[in-house]
Amino acid sequence: MNFYKKNHWCKIFITFFKLMKNTWPVIIFLALKFNDYIVEITSISIGLILIFSVVKWFNTSILIEENFLIYREGALLKEEMVIPLRSISLIELERNIIYRIFKLRKIKIDSVYPSSKKNAEIIMVLKKKDLESLYGNLSYRMRNLIHDEREINQTLVYNISAVHLILLSMLRNNILLGIGVLYSSIHFMSRIYKGLNQELIDFFRNVIEENVISRNTILAIFLSALFLFSILLLIVLIFSVLAILSKYYKFTIYRNNNYLKVEYGLITRRSYSIPMESIHAVKIEQNIINQIFKFYTIKCCVVGYGNSIKEDELIFPLCNEKGYRDILKNLIPEFIFEGEVYRPEKKDLRRFFTIPIQVSLYSSIGFFLLTNEIWPLLISVPVVIIERTLLYKNTKIGFGKDLYYVSYKSLNRRQIFIKRSSMEEIRVTSNPLQIRKKLGNFKLRFYSQKKLDWIKLKNLKLEIYDELKKWA
Repeated sequence: MNFYKKNHWCKIFITFFKLMKNTWPVIIFLALKFNDYIVEITSISIGLILIFSVVKWFNTSILIEENFLIYREGALLKEEMVIPLRSISLIELERNIIYRIFKLRKIKIDSVYPSSKKNAEIIMVLKKKDLESLYGNLSYRMRNLIHDEREINQTLVYNISAVHLILLSMLRNNILLGIGVLYSSIHFMSRIYKGLNQELIDFFRNVIEENVISRNTILAIFLSALFLFSILLLIVLIFSVLAILSKYYKFTIYRNNNYLKVEYGLITRRSYSIPMESIHAVKIEQNIINQIFKFYTIKCCVVGYGNSIKEDELIFPLCNEKGYRDILKNLIPEFIFEGEVYRPEKKDLRRFFTIPIQVSLYSSIGFFLLTNEIWPLLISVPVVIIERTLLYKNTKIGFGKDLYYVSYKSLNRRQIFIKRSSMEEIRVTSNPLQIRKKLGNFKLRFYSQKKLDWIKLKNLKLEIYDELKKWA
C-alpha cells in the first residue's frame, strides 16, 4: 500500500518565522530608507513571506511507492527527488516542547543519491499518528530490502547512568577552562599593576595601609577573592552538568534486526534509526582525561547524515572499557577488530620529538629575551613532550578480516574501525630523511561525507604500506 502525506499546516508558520528571522534586517533597512512608506513596505514584505510559506507548504509532499520514496517541494520552482529506500542512511525523529503541546513530530530522512553520492535531506512535520504510519511503512519496506546477516533479533538495550552523565560534563575541559580564566585574570591584573606609575601605586598603598590594619584583614580579602572565583567556577560547572543531563536525558541505544536505534533528550527528544549497512566506520574518541581514566565516546560515520559535516552520529556519549567492549560485542559485532596491528618502532621515537621540541624551545627562549618572562618555557616544553609522547603511543594501523583499524592524534585520540569495502584511498609520502630509514607518512580516506578529512599517520615503515596494498 502506498503512503502519501503533506506537512502539517503549522509548517506554514515555521517557514514564515524562519524567513522573518533571516530577512528582518533587510525589511527594517528598506522601511527606514523610504521613511514615508514604512507601513506599506512592512505590510507587503510580511504578505509576500506569508504567501511564499503557504505556497511552499502546498507544494511539499512525501510519497512512498513500491521501493522508492518520492519527495516534492518548492515555491517558485518545484523539485522532485526519487530516492531508493536502500539508499536511506538515517531516519531521525524529534519533538520539542511546542511539538509536544500540539502532538506533532518532526522526521528527518537522510540519504545518498546512488549515482552522484550527494546527500539528500528530507524534513517533514506531521501529526503523531501520521508519523507513526510513515515510520512503520518505511521500516517495513526497508526491512524486506535489507538483510541482516547477523540476525540479531532480540532488543539489546544500553542505558547511560546519571553518574556517567555528570562525569561527561566534568570531563569536557570545563575545569581546565575555569583554571585558564582564573590564570588569565591574575595575569591581566599583574599587567595592569606593572603599567601603573609609581605615584598612583604609592597612593593605593597608603589607602590600604590606612584602612587595612592587620595581616588577618589582608588574608581575609585574599580568601574572599579566592572564594568568589571558586563560586563562579562552581556555577559554570553546575550549568554544564545540567546542560549535559538535559541533552542526554534517558539516553538509550538498542539494536533490533538490521537497525541501530538511539533515543535521548529532555527538552528536545531525539530518536534516530540507522541501517547497519549505512554505517561505514565506528569512531572512538578520547580526550586527554578520558585516556587517563579509560573512558570512551563512541560514534558512527554515516554517509548522508544531514548537511553538516562537523560531527558524526553519536552511539554512546561516555562509557568505561567494559561498557565499550560490551557495546561492540552485543550491538555492533561487525566492527570487532581481529588482526595484526602495526606501530612506529622505538628506534624511530626521536622523529616524533626533535623538530617540535626545538621549535618550542627556541620560541620560548626568544620570548624570554624579549619580555624577560620564563613561564612560556616552563609550560610549552613539558606540554610538547607530553603531546608528542601520546602521538607516538597512539599511532597505530592494522587490518584483518573485513576491517581496517587506525589510531591517531595525541591529546584528542581517535580510533576508527573502517569497513574494508568503505576504504577509498591510501597514500604514502616520504621525505629524504625518511627514505633512508624506509619510513613514510600515511594518509587514508574512507567513504564518508568528510571528503577533505584525511587520516594522517607519521613515521611508519614502508613495508606496512606494501602489506596494505596486498590486502586491499
